[in-house]
Amino acid sequence: MDDEAFVANVRRILKPCIEDLDSVKWMFVTNPDKDFTRNRKISFENFINICLQMESGALQNELLKYYNYSEDTPTKSAFCQQRAKVRPEALEFLFRIFTEILLDLGTPKTFKGFRLLACDGSDINIPYNPEDAESFHQCANKKGYNQLHLNAFFDILNGIYVDCILKPDRKSHERCAFNTMIDRLSLNLKTQSILIADRGYESYNVFAHLLKSGQKFLVRLKDENSNGIISTWNFDSIRNENGEFDGTINTTITWKQTNEIKENWQSYTYVAKGKFDFYEDDDPFFPMNLRIVCIKATSDSYVYLATNLNVDEFSLPVLKELYHLRWGGGNVLP
Repeated sequence: MDDEAFVANVRRILKPCIEDLDSVKWMFVTNPDKDFTRNRKISFENFINICLQMESGALQNELLKYYNYSEDTPTKSAFCQQRAKVRPEALEFLFRIFTEILLDLGTPKTFKGFRLLACDGSDINIPYNPEDAESFHQCANKKGYNQLHLNAFFDILNGIYVDCILKPDRKSHERCAFNTMIDRLSLNLKTQSILIADRGYESYNVFAHLLKSGQKFLVRLKDENSNGIISTWNFDSIRNENGEFDGTINTTITWKQTNEIKENWQSYTYVAKGKFDFYEDDDPFFPMNLRIVCIKATSDSYVYLATNLNVDEFSLPVLKELYHLRWGGGNVLP
């Protein structure tokens, strides 16, 4: 499909989604009894379309383009007044119904029957506003800047964002956002997936969310010389001639520190109560089994990965290719 056909197809799908949103607009405005109830040049549907079509020009120029440079183009003040009436959840709702339709179209591309969902975070600069304490960053000898942080699940093979969380940068927490999207994914996605994430998401709490969700995963770990998870484990006995290995970590996560646990420290991993989401009042233990692999990336560097993928179907070479797809490269196996 060429670029023009692709854009036309997206517009064809998006239009009825916006119409559906408009039909329930009362759910997404600050004052349902009054907002967008009168005929205005900037209707609720127009407002959504303007937001989606805006580029990087000044607001009044964007409005002129949208209204084909008409003499009665609404002013930027009129737009701002309408914008103040719309809650952010409106665009979130539009995102979800739009992506659900895209996910249901045709047969999605998969890797050995799994959809590949990469998770990552990205900073987004927004207009300067030093009064917004949640997003404002003060810089030495500079006026500072405002920033939001985006966390998202992206379907690598199908080019679709499946979920996202946008927060003020000062309140962003990538692992917390990742866990929230994992939990939502286990409820909403019909096709089983492999979640792929980089070193910033490494934690026992994240792995617990992944295991409880029932989804497969491939998460990069910090290396053995760091303060990461595998730094306390020794895999020397199973390394091959290239320095690679394919082993497991079997441990029980707990907040307890009894003498018995301390005497058998090889079988337990301490994680404080406030940093783990799955302790029960009557059961302070959470068994965890992780497959840990080390893959040679270059002549003098290695990549360490944690996964629950089956060793028979996902050998070291397959895992290497799979992780490479996280960055948009490589070839898809049949």
